[in-house]
Amino acid sequence: MESIVFDLAKSNLEKLINAILEQSRYICCFTSITEDFEKERKNLIAKKKTLEEYVRVAKRRNDNILRDVTLWQKQAEDLIEEDTKTKVTCFFGRFPNYKWQYSRGKDLESKTEEIKRLMERKLDNFGITRDVPDIEYHSSQNYVSFKSRKLKFEELFNALKDVNNYMIGLQGMGGTGKTTLAKEMGKELKKSKCFDYVVDTT
Repeated sequence: MESIVFDLAKSNLEKLINAILEQSRYICCFTSITEDFEKERKNLIAKKKTLEEYVRVAKRRNDNILRDVTLWQKQAEDLIEEDTKTKVTCFFGRFPNYKWQYSRGKDLESKTEEIKRLMERKLDNFGITRDVPDIEYHSSQNYVSFKSRKLKFEELFNALKDVNNYMIGLQGMGGTGKTTLAKEMGKELKKSKCFDYVVDTT
């Protein structure tokens, strides 16, 4: 019976000692923990700069930046801004504050792991191409095809189908329906499948 009690006490004592040693390393290895954080932070800064270049290119293409990319940037920024220079001491700066060191060491180790997780995340896509408003969005619902306008419409349609034409102009006085005609032409071109895309821009 005494042997069982002794073994049980010994086992519990070993667990307690291991737990104390595990927790005390936040104080004993504080400098090493801080150095590990700084090393991982440098890697994160480099990856963040690379990501920013990709995001800049995506924005130039007028893409919508994906939400997980924006979240990654925010998380990286928070970790990069972490202050490791401030030290808390006691007894007028003569001794380190072990309570603060323990708490700070634990926090920095946790944040080092966060950086590693961020570094492992693969961000292949940075943006989604914005939808270009379809030609129907711009066209008039009350279009009336007059005889004179119909002739111009056919003339314009044939000119657009001609592969030798690179630019076509539609001229006339203001308010005569040039823009409306062009928009209706866009609808017709889309139906005819002459072009892969029909874009209306001002």
